[in-house]
Amino acid sequence: MTHPPLTRREFLFWSGALGASAALPLGWMAEEPVRLGFVGLGGRGLQALSVCQQLPAAKVVALCDRKTEALRSAVAGPGALAGLATREARRLFDEPAVDAVILAASEKAQLDLASEAVAAGKDVFLLRPLPFDPSAWKDIASEGARRQRQIQMARKTGFALEPGAAGGLLSKDGALAGAEVEARFQSPERPDARALVGDLLDEIDFAQAVLGGRVKRVVQVGGPGILPGRWIDQRMHFEIVDEQGVHRWMGITLIATRGPGAKASRILVRGDRGAAELAGSPLPPGDPQDLGLFLDAVRSREAGAGLSLSRSVELTEKLQEVSS
Repeated sequence: MTHPPLTRREFLFWSGALGASAALPLGWMAEEPVRLGFVGLGGRGLQALSVCQQLPAAKVVALCDRKTEALRSAVAGPGALAGLATREARRLFDEPAVDAVILAASEKAQLDLASEAVAAGKDVFLLRPLPFDPSAWKDIASEGARRQRQIQMARKTGFALEPGAAGGLLSKDGALAGAEVEARFQSPERPDARALVGDLLDEIDFAQAVLGGRVKRVVQVGGPGILPGRWIDQRMHFEIVDEQGVHRWMGITLIATRGPGAKASRILVRGDRGAAELAGSPLPPGDPQDLGLFLDAVRSREAGAGLSLSRSVELTEKLQEVSS
């Protein structure tokens, strides 16, 4: 049975409504597997490799790591069926049997490898962390668009509604009215506000896609750094316009305080019947849903519900207009 692809809005909203990152079946994907090459076989790469071995839409055909022992270990384990094992990324990128590559190298090397892979005509999935370099992102995304390649970033944060909460948001013909995103960071030293923008991409992408439409403008309405004990206290408004010309607002609150700790984020979605909160939680490097969306994009030649690099560039440029 053939299933039509979900739109970004449908996918993100209902995956959140189900309350689990990997709850949705990937049944809309075509049957022919995408032939994958992996570059970087440390912890992140091995985790993603093990996940892809379980996905019917993937076939692992090539492995690469500069460390001989890491390569040998992967070949003896989850990558046993790969036809190519090499220490040279260029050798893997030039392999005709590879359709797409999963990059899990060091943070410093990721963007250079992505540029080489795209130049070789491969689709690319980038595991994070990545250097926060919007100019390099844009160059890679532009080359990918020119070559009609799919380039996507892994999400670091997933969001889920409490079970049943979606039913209290909307009436039968209702529509979402807006969203509030709040992200709190802790740092012993004053962080770079521009760099923190890169850590907000998952939250903003999710909220905007659920609301629908395109970002028309971003306005800073408060901050930064105005309260004791806080490095940054900044608020922005996104104006979003959908295809019917309906305007919605999305509020973003970015707070950075002194001290150790991880990021905590939440999204409050407002409908015509009420509101519901989505709590953010870290996603593993090899999230099966994220990888499945990339495989679907490679096959359909459309970004779909995945987080494309070009979309990340678009959101980052909008944010930098007010955070620079």
